[in-house]
Amino acid sequence: QKVCVVGLGQIGFPVAEYASEKGLDVWGYDISPAAVERFSKKGEVKATTNWSDIPQADVYIVSVTTGQLDGAPDLSAVFDVCKKIAKTAKPSALVTIESTIVPGTSRKIFKEIFRGKIRLVHAPHRYWADEPETHGVNQLRVIGAVDDESLAAGLKFYKETLGIPMHACSSVEVAEMCKIVENSHRFLQIAF
Repeated sequence: QKVCVVGLGQIGFPVAEYASEKGLDVWGYDISPAAVERFSKKGEVKATTNWSDIPQADVYIVSVTTGQLDGAPDLSAVFDVCKKIAKTAKPSALVTIESTIVPGTSRKIFKEIFRGKIRLVHAPHRYWADEPETHGVNQLRVIGAVDDESLAAGLKFYKETLGIPMHACSSVEVAEMCKIVENSHRFLQIAF
């Protein structure tokens, strides 16, 4: 199975390593030459800053940075990457967004960018670099999907292929909201 991890930073790097350790054919993509170089030093993994070098994948894992711009969520990197995927992916591909996004983002991407032709799930990461053994890639997390076919594909990939325990949400919006609530809770813990 060919997997493309988009975004090789603090989250994408360990995700790509984990997928590679599971025996998958992993490709990495990042706009940062430094991130690609760091990832390429692994040897058995391929990474590039040039999207046209990425072959068609069975699974695209989107783990790009999201943040704020002028006090509002900045999801431009997620949208840009999904537009790239939409141009080259086969209809049977699974796209999983692990980046933190606001409720409604996945469905908007599914309708406006993928035109309903690609399977799409949101499986937000819970990775914490300070404790990768207990809060690493392989820990229980939620998954939500835009439709039943996408959910089945997402659960098969995460649970069967990667061996990651997943809790299926009733909708993709619930999964999106779970990540926002968890981040808010962590922020409050740090503040106190």
